[in-house]
Amino acid sequence: MEILEKGRSVIIKGTIKSIDDIERIKSYIDHKDYIDLVIEDSFAMPSALIGHLIKLKQKDNKQIVLKVGNDDLYELLTDLDLGKIFNIVKL
Repeated sequence: MEILEKGRSVIIKGTIKSIDDIERIKSYIDHKDYIDLVIEDSFAMPSALIGHLIKLKQKDNKQIVLKVGNDDLYELLTDLDLGKIFNIVKL
């Protein structure tokens, strides 16, 4: 997995699959007030990352936009009714 920072966006390339991946993503987003997280091609998003993003949104009152490239991940997140919480956009 590769993480890039471009302007206000944090771009994830590759599959998010390990605790180390999650910790690396957290280090990029935790200090931001506005989180624009672009997940280009991962088909998975571990529940630990989803839980952390919910905490940032609800407890820390951060704005979060998820931009998802993979159809399966997009469908999963919308099926979990997270579209309204994270302002999910399909790439």
